[in-house]
Amino acid sequence: MRILRQCFFSIPAHLQLVMAASAVAYVESACRIVLGRGAGVGWLCAAGFGTLGLYLLDGVRSADHEDAVSQPGRADICRRHRGVMSLSAIAALLVAGLGVWTSRPSVSGWLMLAGLAFLGLSHLLPILRRGGVWCTIKSLPLLKPLVISLAWLLGAFLVCHESVATGEAWSATRWSGFTVATLPLLLLDSIWLDHRDRLADVRFGRPSLFGSLAPGAFLRLRLLLFGLPVLSLLSPSVSFTWLSLFLLGAMGLVWWRPDRLRSEAARVWVAAGWRFTGLAGACLAAAVSPG
Repeated sequence: MRILRQCFFSIPAHLQLVMAASAVAYVESACRIVLGRGAGVGWLCAAGFGTLGLYLLDGVRSADHEDAVSQPGRADICRRHRGVMSLSAIAALLVAGLGVWTSRPSVSGWLMLAGLAFLGLSHLLPILRRGGVWCTIKSLPLLKPLVISLAWLLGAFLVCHESVATGEAWSATRWSGFTVATLPLLLLDSIWLDHRDRLADVRFGRPSLFGSLAPGAFLRLRLLLFGLPVLSLLSPSVSFTWLSLFLLGAMGLVWWRPDRLRSEAARVWVAAGWRFTGLAGACLAAAVSPG
């Protein structure tokens, strides 16, 4: 039983397969909700392998720093297999690039991809300047959760925008409903993970605003972000079916503080879970109301 738990629960979380799969789930649910059909294989590969590559590189970079404190299991794997993890990350990014190339993005699509690449690099490399010092986005505690959340949303918008067939109308109303429904949840899981990393952030001289919140304030903020997606129901394009499953998957982010979960892998699954249930909700809504 322990071996099965390691293979199907812990290892996928440590190797970032959970986050990569959740990226596929998020862009696929966006396309099903906004366009009424799924994304192409090329874009799904780009989303999954691109996310995997970036997270693996981040794991290699952070193994001797913040991950050693906040994610020791992941850090240990990256330290013991640094070369394999680095090569796997590069291979994943190459596969993502092939997926993009076969999808033939438009000029605006390439521009959005350049924006996503910049956001990804800002998370990995010190390409931002703050107070005369070069730093990564991790050193900007107020901006970090917002930038990460907007990167996820931009990725979904990119795939939806590039998946529109010739002559097909783009539904701004459906996209607005999807944004109102999921952007607060993206912020919710970002600040939840920020709180998980609070001890590492303090140790390395970049304390996070959200990590330093008192338990009561942290709970109120989580409840606020959890409740904001309900506003999307004001749009006639938003289905209660898919929204309720997005929220169902996010309940763990409100119910538990990260430090209440002793399992490092469980924290990853809780943070990513709402994107999987959201895809299930999008598929169910399409099956119930195919029109």
